[in-house]
Amino acid sequence: MVAAPRFLDFKGDATASAVQGMEGAMKSASNIIHAKSLIIGNSCSSSATLTLKGGAEVDTHYGYGVAEWDQAWGEM
Repeated sequence: MVAAPRFLDFKGDATASAVQGMEGAMKSASNIIHAKSLIIGNSCSSSATLTLKGGAEVDTHYGYGVAEWDQAWGEM
């Protein structure tokens, strides 16, 4: 049996990894939304709506997704 040294912080490492994973997912989603906006030509508009494959709609501002904080906080 091998004992782990006390200075190892598995919980902190796991939390940091989870946050980094979420950051990567959010960046990927933002990049996909912007790329689709460029393709369909609404990246020059200050206000547009983008329809995703599953039918969900995303409001955009110059091709980048606009956060809907009221809705996001309500779903947490």
